[in-house]
Amino acid sequence: MKTGESPLNSIRDVLTNNPPKRLSSEILKHSAVLILIINNPSSYSLVLTERTRNMKHHSGEISFPGGRHDPTIDMNMNATALRECEEEIGISRNSIEIIGQLDDVPTMTGYIITPVVGISKDSNPKLTRSQTEVEQIFIIPIEFFLNPQSFREQSMQVLGNKFPIFMFDYYSQSKLYTIWGATAHILVEYLKKIHQYYPSKLADLKRYSMEKIEEIVKERSIKSFAVTRKSQIEKIMNQKEDKESES
Repeated sequence: MKTGESPLNSIRDVLTNNPPKRLSSEILKHSAVLILIINNPSSYSLVLTERTRNMKHHSGEISFPGGRHDPTIDMNMNATALRECEEEIGISRNSIEIIGQLDDVPTMTGYIITPVVGISKDSNPKLTRSQTEVEQIFIIPIEFFLNPQSFREQSMQVLGNKFPIFMFDYYSQSKLYTIWGATAHILVEYLKKIHQYYPSKLADLKRYSMEKIEEIVKERSIKSFAVTRKSQIEKIMNQKEDKESES
């Protein structure tokens, strides 16, 4: 993003001039999330949600609004992202301008995520959370994600492969919320593409490729992976809380 340039114009230009990389798979399911931008006079914010504790998958995690693609009702991935966003945080799809997409992201949960980027046409939209899916809604200034102090990372080894775990530690009403997993990865890729800012120091480590994920899913070892990953992730996330209590 160039100094002095309108943030939204710059984002549009970057996405227009850098077409996203699409992935296809006969094994992984497709889903989409919406990176919803709310414009401010001099900057902008992103909308994320905390999932309710009674969700079957990813309960309590921080994520973008989004969900599984339904080809019977969704014309494309943009439609999936808009539908899910409307269901989860109550913002009408007609009040969002889609300006592009980021590269598809394969995940160890067996999905290919398409990150869709959209701008709220209202600078102060009314957001209403879904009681069954969303615990709370966060509107987080982009400056938070651009601050190196907000970010931490660690390598993790599961099933013989080492890969990076990205985390953003966000405080709301004196409570710590850690953004991690695919959401943190998408945020890092967003910052890299839109702001030419890459916070990671683990450049030599890569996330699992789609081919590797397909292999794990086919071998039905995804459950074993998830159990090991969850145990290690809990230790990594608790390191921040331990440091806070010692200081």
